[in-house]
Amino acid sequence: MLQSRMSEVHQKQIASLPELVGREKEVETLSRMLRSTTGPVVIAGPIGSGKSRLALEVANALRHLFPRGIHILDCSAAESLEQLTRELVEYSGEIGDGPENHGGQLIIVDNYAPGHEGVAWGVLTLVSRSANLSVLVTSNESVRIYGGQIFELDPLPVPPASPETSLEDVLSAAATKLLIRRSGYLPAYTSLTEEHKLALLGLVNDLDGLPLAIELAAPWLRVLDPLSLRRRLAEGIGILSVNWGAVSLRHDSMREALERHFRVLPPSAQDMLVQLSRYDEFTFDSVHSLLSDPPESVDQTLRLLIEEHLLRVTNKNMVQPLITHLNLVRTFVQEKTGEIPAGAGMRSYPPPQHVEDTDKSVLTPRQRQVAGLVANGMTNREISKRLGIAEWTAVNHVREVMRKLQLSSRVQIANWVSGKRESPETTAL
Repeated sequence: MLQSRMSEVHQKQIASLPELVGREKEVETLSRMLRSTTGPVVIAGPIGSGKSRLALEVANALRHLFPRGIHILDCSAAESLEQLTRELVEYSGEIGDGPENHGGQLIIVDNYAPGHEGVAWGVLTLVSRSANLSVLVTSNESVRIYGGQIFELDPLPVPPASPETSLEDVLSAAATKLLIRRSGYLPAYTSLTEEHKLALLGLVNDLDGLPLAIELAAPWLRVLDPLSLRRRLAEGIGILSVNWGAVSLRHDSMREALERHFRVLPPSAQDMLVQLSRYDEFTFDSVHSLLSDPPESVDQTLRLLIEEHLLRVTNKNMVQPLITHLNLVRTFVQEKTGEIPAGAGMRSYPPPQHVEDTDKSVLTPRQRQVAGLVANGMTNREISKRLGIAEWTAVNHVREVMRKLQLSSRVQIANWVSGKRESPETTAL
């Protein structure tokens, strides 16, 4: 029964997986939740946050509690949810609390989605048939299953995105530890120049602290320095793919993972995500002024994108909390809309061009705004206060303006804004 969809997990399989880095507290908390509840425990978090891998680590930590086995039910592999539900119900008839069923059993329901209500009903039927059955669910959305608990899995902690962040803080962050561990070059990062420290700091923030993205990026650090890898990522996420062996239980590329999630969104959510990709940060009220849809519809769609972990809320204590993008989601959406050519991140960089060969349309509206403030003589800190953004965000905007226009100083930006458009070679740093 369920041979094609439910597979037994063996300890050797888990032991063969790479070491789980930076999730010690999560393993401890989830283990405690599973031991103390009879209902399903749902691990909810963004794509690439390592939900499936974490579930396996928890199962391994508690394997002594499940002498009757640990099984994975992968909802994404089911050809028909109706058939899957029927088989779950049939399977529930094979278990119970008789003498032959003493001892615990764990079922991991992987890649569950809100449209899988029949699967949830089948799982609850299983739980009702046996007090010794535990269920661990992974989902991109914070779904509630009757009698269950939700564990919100955040990305790995990243070092503060500020030029003042110390090298020690950069290297001690869980996201950086995973990146360095997987790159295999730990000694090389113990004494970095200021420039390389900032590049490494920017890289782990660009990757959003998502373990999948970090695992896919890390091998490139064997052939690219952090700054070069950041530049590739700025032009597209095609570089975040792997051909030398799986680093994920399900995904071989970040683009493929995001595409699968994007494809099942309602058209209204897809459209909103595309429109908001042009802006750095926003509030519920500001989105109302940007979009022409009815306020109730806007609020509902915006909330859906937050619950699906495609947008994130910062400054939650504010009356109007700020909403921002996951960097990789934004880049992915810009690829889809053609603002960034798909696969551009895999291309080599063209030789520098004169500013005369560029046009202001290459800049986003926010980048043009930042360029104007630079031309007015404002510092990065003054720009951040004027626009209500983090200082590090202002720094990144200035750098992107320079990169896109092939400029090398703030003076050149001011000249470009005023219409002089001097060549990079004609103005000193």
